[in-house]
Amino acid sequence: MALLIAFLVARNIAISYQQDDLLCGLTAIGAFFVVYTPYTIIDGQAYLTTKYLGPQGLFVAIIVALIASEVFCRLARNPRVTINMPAAVPPAVTRSFKVLLPIFCVMVFFSIANYLLTKISPNGLNDLIYSLIQAPLKEMGTNIVTVLILGVVTNFLWILGIHGPNTIATIREMIFSEANLENLAYTASHGTTWGAPYPITWSSINDAFANCGGSGMTLGLLLAIFIASRRQDYRSLAKMSFVPGLFNINEPVMFGLPIVLNPILVIPFILVPFVNALIGYFFISMEFIPPVAYAVPWTTPGPLIAFFGTGGNWLALCVGFLCLGVSTLIYLPFVIAANKVNAAVATE
Repeated sequence: MALLIAFLVARNIAISYQQDDLLCGLTAIGAFFVVYTPYTIIDGQAYLTTKYLGPQGLFVAIIVALIASEVFCRLARNPRVTINMPAAVPPAVTRSFKVLLPIFCVMVFFSIANYLLTKISPNGLNDLIYSLIQAPLKEMGTNIVTVLILGVVTNFLWILGIHGPNTIATIREMIFSEANLENLAYTASHGTTWGAPYPITWSSINDAFANCGGSGMTLGLLLAIFIASRRQDYRSLAKMSFVPGLFNINEPVMFGLPIVLNPILVIPFILVPFVNALIGYFFISMEFIPPVAYAVPWTTPGPLIAFFGTGGNWLALCVGFLCLGVSTLIYLPFVIAANKVNAAVATE
């Protein structure tokens, strides 16, 4: 994963600069190995650890790719440091020679930086970054407080008309990706999610129990509208939005009802996921249900995420429907209030 991320980050930056994306991506991989953890000698043989080729090396992969691609692209745009071959030279050779000096400069830069870093951290940049940044973030991300805070921030951004999940996706993935991958590795080797090392993550709590219908558990809002609303426009929109809502797509509700900048519906929109995250946390922490450790596509209908994510635990499915019922009950009085307010405005 670290190698893939290093290549793709550098490649996409090169595309934005309209430079050679393939060679930029390969240069980033080369730079990543320049600063990689030094090899160790075991029984007279040199071995390179694979520890930081996976999720534990993501931070370094991204940092190295960002720096390497910026240096590469800025130098490649400068005609003074590019080598132009005669027209008779094959295109593949011309392409390599054109950015030879930028590649050389990137490698020299990271070689010097790595030499200086080894004076501080003998095990290299990966060990330093993981100890100082990534490990604390992983520990911070595997508790319910972080999940609740990120959930509130995500839904608050939605209220302002900003796509909350996409906005904090980078931060969220950095915090939770390693724990999620370790959970997957555990389930692959044991065949069960019971005993997964990190039972509390974003996907095991928010996605499984607090995202039915999309951000804000808006499938519960649609059900509340069917139950309590007498407004024809509300009911028509709910009918149109119900099928997308089953697959956690709620933009029609967010901007059509709307929930964005709606002083009445924003209250349950933030409250409902908070409550349901606590419900999911209670059942998992008390070990009534196993952790949600299997990766499930986000478009899976809400209650089924907990069912499939636990490997088919029926009680987890019941908890998913319980959360949907709780969300409907919380939304009901606010739907009734919204109807009354709109009716009063229409009368005036």
